[in-house]
Amino acid sequence: PFYNTYRMRTYGSEASVTLKRILMAEIAYYLENEDFFPLNFGDTLQVFSDGTTRFNNSPSATVIQDVVDALQVTIPVGHNLDFTIVRCVDDDNLDAVMVAVSSAGGAFPLHSGGAVIMGLVNKDGKIQ
Repeated sequence: PFYNTYRMRTYGSEASVTLKRILMAEIAYYLENEDFFPLNFGDTLQVFSDGTTRFNNSPSATVIQDVVDALQVTIPVGHNLDFTIVRCVDDDNLDAVMVAVSSAGGAFPLHSGGAVIMGLVNKDGKIQ
């Protein structure tokens, strides 16, 4: 039981750190380009723990490299975490990007009993 608890805490920590890194990279990208990545509203990038990647719900072999090229962040594969990056608008109708990190298939909790942690950054630099 201790090993499983330790392992779940490790996944939760990795999820939090990676989420923060992606959000900070989005801010840096916005400051350089006056735009977020991905470029179009509604665009959705997904990276699953098994290495499967999708762009707008279609398989895509370039998603991980696209994230590395644009944000200078490597998304870990094979770590029991799934990642989603969505171009959207926030509650104030401002241009934003939302990042979600979840346990692979919702199989285990990451923090506070939830299987997903999310963050959103808007064009004013406000992080939620």
